[in-house]
Amino acid sequence: VLNTPGGSINGSKAMADAIARYQQRTQHKVVAHVQGMSASGGMYTMAGADEIIADYGSLVGSIGVIFGPFERYKDVKATTGSLFTEGYVTTGGIEYSYLTKGRDKDFGNPFRDMRAEERETLLAGMQNVYDDFVSEVAKGRDLEPSVIVDKLGAHIFDPKTAIANGLIDSQMGIDEAYRHAATVMGVDPNDTQVVTPAAPTFLEQLL
Repeated sequence: VLNTPGGSINGSKAMADAIARYQQRTQHKVVAHVQGMSASGGMYTMAGADEIIADYGSLVGSIGVIFGPFERYKDVKATTGSLFTEGYVTTGGIEYSYLTKGRDKDFGNPFRDMRAEERETLLAGMQNVYDDFVSEVAKGRDLEPSVIVDKLGAHIFDPKTAIANGLIDSQMGIDEAYRHAATVMGVDPNDTQVVTPAAPTFLEQLL
C-alpha cells in the first residue's frame, strides 16, 4: 500500500531493491496498491512490482529529481520577526558570510549567488540520479526510457491516464484490490485477512 508524495533517493532505491530480492527469493508476486498518491520516490519504489493498482482519485507519477530550494537574500539590512516567524529587511547594508576550507564548501549559502561551476556540478549529479530513476521505472514498467523523458516528464497523473501511459495496470478500490491481490498470490480471498499493525500506545512508546 502506498500513499506518499515521494522521499529520499536512497530510501526509495532500498525499498525497490527489497521488492526485487523478495521476488527472487520467494518467487511470489508483488502487487502494489496506491491509496491516495504514489509520486516521485513512490513511483521509484513500486515500479518493479508485478502489478500496480491505483485507488479511485489517486495520483501517480512525478518521475524527476529536485534539489533545493536555494534561497538568496540580496542587500539584506536586518532580520526581523519573532520567536515563531522570520523576517528580513532587504534594503541593503548587511553582509553574511561563512568561514570555510575547501572550494565552494559554502554551496547553498543563501546570501550569495550560486556560481556557474556549482550549478553545473549539481546538475550533473542530478542527471545521474535522474537517469537511474528513469532506468528503474522503464525496466519495471516495460517502457522505453525516451517515453518517460520526452512524453511523461515529471507530470503526475490520475489512474486512467496513468494506465494509458503504462505507469500502472488498473484502477480498483481497496476491497476489490485486496481480493485481487490475494488471487494473484494464489490464495482464496475469502480466507485472507488484511492485518494492519496498530500504532504503539503512549505507554508502549515509553517502554
